Amino acid sequence: MDKRKRPMNISTKEGDGGFTSIDNDTRVSKDSWFLDFFGTIDELQVAIGGITMRDKRFERQLLIIQEKVFDIYTNNFTSADVEMLENWIDEIRNTCDITYDFQLTTSQTYFIDNARVTTRRLERVYYKLRSSDEDVEDVEQRYAKDEYLRKYLNRLSDYFWMLGRAYSVNYDDM
Repeated sequence: MDKRKRPMNISTKEGDGGFTSIDNDTRVSKDSWFLDFFGTIDELQVAIGGITMRDKRFERQLLIIQEKVFDIYTNNFTSADVEMLENWIDEIRNTCDITYDFQLTTSQTYFIDNARVTTRRLERVYYKLRSSDEDVEDVEQRYAKDEYLRKYLNRLSDYFWMLGRAYSVNYDDM
C-alpha cells in the first residue's frame, strides 16, 4: 500500500520524551539530522504548494516536482529527472530578459524564493546527515547511490531561482 494513503494514528503518545519513531519503527532523537532532513522535505512540499496556490501558469511543472520531492524519501532519481529540470530552466530563461543581479524578494516572488531557500536548506541538511555519525538504520543503504539526488536538489534550487527572476523582471508577460 502506498505510504501516503495508509491510515495512521496522528498521536502515539510516545514522542513526548524527545524521541520519535520513523518509518521502520526505529526510535530517533527529535534533534536528529535524519528528522531535520525529513522535516525539511515536508517544508519544501508546503512551499511548492504556496506557489501553485498563487499562480497556475507553472502548475504542471510544480506538481511533477512535488511528486519527485516525495521520491527523496526513497532516493528514486535518474539522469532524466535532472535533465527535465535543466530543460525547464532553459525554457524559463528563454521567456524573458533575465538579469543575474541580486534581486530583492517581492510580493510576486515570495513563495518562489521561499521554495528556493528551503531547497537550499534541504541540500545542506542532506549533506550534514550524510556526514553525521547518527546510527539510523537504512540511511547509508537508502542514500548510498545519491548522485542524481544531489544533482536534482542543486538543479531544483536553480529552477526556483530562475522562476523567481522571471517573475521579478517580467511578471505580467509570463
